[in-house]
Amino acid sequence: MERRTFLLQAVPGCSPSDSELAELFDRVTGDPGFAAARDFSVWRAEDMIFGYYETDETAYPDRAGQVVREAVLSALAGKAILISSPGNMRLMFTSIWQPKENKEGLFHRVFMTRLKPGCATEYKDRHDGLVAQMDDSDIPAEGRESSNFTIWNAGDYICGYNEMEKPAVTDSDENAPWEIRMLEIMDWLTNDVDRISKEKHEAVRCVFMKL
Repeated sequence: MERRTFLLQAVPGCSPSDSELAELFDRVTGDPGFAAARDFSVWRAEDMIFGYYETDETAYPDRAGQVVREAVLSALAGKAILISSPGNMRLMFTSIWQPKENKEGLFHRVFMTRLKPGCATEYKDRHDGLVAQMDDSDIPAEGRESSNFTIWNAGDYICGYNEMEKPAVTDSDENAPWEIRMLEIMDWLTNDVDRISKEKHEAVRCVFMKL
């Protein structure tokens, strides 16, 4: 099974509405070319629009990805820029654990950040180091409850996707030292660490989901 993601940036003053995006992706997932894909969702914060889905196709580009790309370029021309087509985002972190085949009832945590210039390699190195030193005893509580956690990169942007058995806890002090250190190399676009950064950001919202 392959995990595929894509990223759009809305054009200032011409941004598509949430309902417009929902209608577009409802048509996309109803296309026969999308039949091999599932667990499709689209998330939004500020001017960024992030999509995630899973497919049994290993080829690239996969048929569902082609459907998404063609639909976005056609329907959102002048309204959103396609920063990364499905399958082109770089995987920066993986903590899969035991993904659930039945996605009904799962909670999601999706977040978005903007890397400071030239910090993509440092971001990847820090997460690689985190994986190398973790064992089952020191996995944060959020990690123990995650069943499908991946982090992706396109350009200067980072997007995280996490399926969870319980709602995400973002006001715990457990990960505060890590989050403070990560502020050295990135700025948040979502409100996950506002209490630490003392800044105000939007909560990410789901504009479309089809399991």
